[in-house]
Amino acid sequence: LWRQIVADVFARPVAFPADHQSSCLGAAMMAMRAVGALDSLHAAEGLVRIEHRHDPGGQASETYRRVMPLFVDLYRDLEDEFGTLSEMEVESRA
Repeated sequence: LWRQIVADVFARPVAFPADHQSSCLGAAMMAMRAVGALDSLHAAEGLVRIEHRHDPGGQASETYRRVMPLFVDLYRDLEDEFGTLSEMEVESRA
C-alpha cells in the first residue's frame, strides 16, 4: 500500500529492486557518475533487477494531484513555525 501511495503522490512510477541491499549499489553508481565512470544514471539501469513496480493511476492519483498545491502552499506558509517548533523541541531536551 505504501509503495502505491508514493507512486500516486508523486505521479511517477516507483520501482523496487529485488535485492533489498541495493542502496549500496545506488551509492556506488552515484560515485561512478560523479567521477565520470558512468555517462548517466540511466546507463546503470541494467545493473538492478526490479522486483515490483507501482504506476500512478486511478482516483487516488487524481486526488493527490489536486491537493498537492495546497500542501505545498501550507508548508511554505508554516515553514517559520516548523523552525520554531524544532527549536522548542531541542530546548526541551536540554
